[in-house]
Amino acid sequence: MDMLIHVLYVEDSERDAELVRARLAEGGIANDVVRVVTHDDYICALEKGSFDLILADYTLPQFSGITALAIAHQRCPGTPFIFVSGTLEEEVANECFQHGATDYVSKDHLEKLIPSIKQALEKTKKQDPVNDEI
Repeated sequence: MDMLIHVLYVEDSERDAELVRARLAEGGIANDVVRVVTHDDYICALEKGSFDLILADYTLPQFSGITALAIAHQRCPGTPFIFVSGTLEEEVANECFQHGATDYVSKDHLEKLIPSIKQALEKTKKQDPVNDEI
């Protein structure tokens, strides 16, 4: 049975975004993915939509993934935030966790994305028992 989630994805590569969309579909997660590239588009998307999950690349041309994480914590606290990146080293990943990232998935190991998302959404559901839609 597919599960529907609304995803905000901060990613500058269309190819990488398509790979993630395909992985979500393969994993039984029917999704509505809104992809943004710029800081302004990210802020606008957060203001317009209610997202179940935020995915973000760590290295972006116009702003950083860590900045996106900080903004998410201010504007939509409690929304799981998972880095999907090919450039994140272990030391930097640990720093991201210290700043409140939910998880990190390497673009080289997208098979870990679905379990990571399901775990993050389940954790969020347990923290908010009113939300039974996930």
